[in-house]
Amino acid sequence: MRALLLALIVGLLAACGSVSATAQNTATAATATSVPTATSGATATASASTNATVAAASCASPATALTELTEGPYYKANPPQRSTITATGVAGTPFVLTGFV
Repeated sequence: MRALLLALIVGLLAACGSVSATAQNTATAATATSVPTATSGATATASASTNATVAAASCASPATALTELTEGPYYKANPPQRSTITATGVAGTPFVLTGFV
């Protein structure tokens, strides 16, 4: 009974886990190239650095910060200065607004 329950739990976990095909291909390629062979040390080092470069290139962020994404409600030097927010030539009734913050 325990073996059946254990097999059921393992099967459920395997079915619920999400591994994309590219992740499986990357893992297979990484293990295939990571196996040491009887080659010279320079070739093995070049292969390792190539794998590191490919891995770094696959999940790179944008190279430059976009102004649209970085700008926010921050202080800017020399903001426009107005002593009143009323506009000339606009009709309407002025009102006083009071309150506490």
